[in-house]
Amino acid sequence: MKSIYLLSATLLLASCSPAAEKPKTYDITFTHEKQKIQIVPLYKAYDDYIQAVSKHPEDNEELFKKYVLGAKNKIIKKEQLQANFDSSLLEHPSENIEDLRQMNTYLKKHHQRIMKQIKSSLLTSMKQLPRDEKLVVFVSPTTPNTHDGAKRYGGVAQGNNSMTLFFLKDFSETSLRNTTAHEYHHTIALNEPSRTTVLDHIIFEGEAEFFAHKLYPMESSESI
Repeated sequence: MKSIYLLSATLLLASCSPAAEKPKTYDITFTHEKQKIQIVPLYKAYDDYIQAVSKHPEDNEELFKKYVLGAKNKIIKKEQLQANFDSSLLEHPSENIEDLRQMNTYLKKHHQRIMKQIKSSLLTSMKQLPRDEKLVVFVSPTTPNTHDGAKRYGGVAQGNNSMTLFFLKDFSETSLRNTTAHEYHHTIALNEPSRTTVLDHIIFEGEAEFFAHKLYPMESSESI
């Protein structure tokens, strides 16, 4: 897993138009070397969850499972995605629905620019490290329950053909591209034999960190 750094969003959006972007569909599909790549924002799933939990806050956990995890699992099943890692371990009901609403609105407003950055990082990564099958990239807003928890979000590779990028309130173009490259490397590495020891995990994270740093140098980074 790779952490997205909490940096000023102005670095990302300095040249953005103030007008909201309203594409007909949020999903993006493209191909590279005949491999299909899908970027699937879960904005609607979160909108449905936020609307439902605003009316029934006592059912927060069940509503999150129904609307967010339910929508995501439907795509995983339809696309027959591998699930070596259950991302629901990192996906929890929000304790601050208003912050989550604002984050989801923010992502939709700046959707095209964010998708362009994710796609750019994926293409750069694939040129350096080709893949043999399709890839689905989920995009989710998130609100960590604690300050320390913020450092534990960024991205997670669920298997060799799927990964999720979690967006906190503040992020930069550099950190987004770096995290995308880090998690992309994991999807390739997960094709290798199972890693079971602590040393295996350290090597697994170190290789991804080196790959991402080579493509998008940063002063420092933090992974778990």
